[in-house]
Amino acid sequence: MSTKSLYDFTIDPERIAQRPRAFGSQKLLVYHKQRDEIEHTTFELLPQLLQPGDLLVLNDTQVVPAQVRLVEPIVGDCTSFLFLDPLCAVTTTMEVLLNTRVDVGSVLSLPGGLTFRVDELVGGDPEVHRGSLFGLSGPLHEYLAGIGEMPLPPYVARVPDKEDEKAYQTSVAQVPGTFRSFSTEFVEQHQMDRERYHVSVAAGAAIHQALQENRRVIAVGTTATRVLETCADSFRAPTPPADLSGEAGIFIYPPYEFKVLSGLFTNFHYPKTSVLTLTAAMVGSRDLLIDRIYKEALDRDYLWYSYGDGMLVL
Repeated sequence: MSTKSLYDFTIDPERIAQRPRAFGSQKLLVYHKQRDEIEHTTFELLPQLLQPGDLLVLNDTQVVPAQVRLVEPIVGDCTSFLFLDPLCAVTTTMEVLLNTRVDVGSVLSLPGGLTFRVDELVGGDPEVHRGSLFGLSGPLHEYLAGIGEMPLPPYVARVPDKEDEKAYQTSVAQVPGTFRSFSTEFVEQHQMDRERYHVSVAAGAAIHQALQENRRVIAVGTTATRVLETCADSFRAPTPPADLSGEAGIFIYPPYEFKVLSGLFTNFHYPKTSVLTLTAAMVGSRDLLIDRIYKEALDRDYLWYSYGDGMLVL
């Protein structure tokens, strides 16, 4: 078994992108698996790297501004509050993500006169709490539309602003669990957060046809990767799949044989996380990703994490 320390490495703070580069200036590292070669280029030259018939699969989910700043009286060091299911129906019981652990029974004050009572500690890092929301008179998403902020990852050391509403969307956004380090000593014992998905009939048919014709299917992002591999049997069935919906709980780490994907477009990931092991599985091994590819990216001043530069595995 692999200890989580094998997936640890250090990134200097100045290498962590706080905002995306100007369009056209983003660096792109390409790892060609069959040739075992690393190529350095820019994102605007991506079309030249693709072949006729390649199918790119994107996650078209939009990120909801589901984070709010707590108001007085503040409980301890708790200042931010993230709704984990911002599109839920009107309900009083829900799970939220706080920037620090809060004791059961604590009452947190939200803008607009709402309060949240902590009923249970779910755990994790960041801290997930289950509790009761009071004072909500309509749909939660309508409440958030007026006061919510984009839930930026913890390594973006600034308050979200209007630019993030456009910049932090599908191509870079992840569920909160993406940034959660492994809580178990051994990687293989990690329990994945589940992500809801929906694959339309048209998208499923396109993926099915590409596989039937032995064309490359390339995922844009790790969420799309997990969904495609979760639904692999449906895509490889004799007939195209119907509408697909469910929850992706698959945990991908080396060694893993991809059943649908030939390639992955992603960014440079946080240490000791499931997206890092997924990328290692795509290139072939942990050593290849961290000791060679990531080292070369650091030597060439690539920017890291959600707002950083890109990586393409073909």
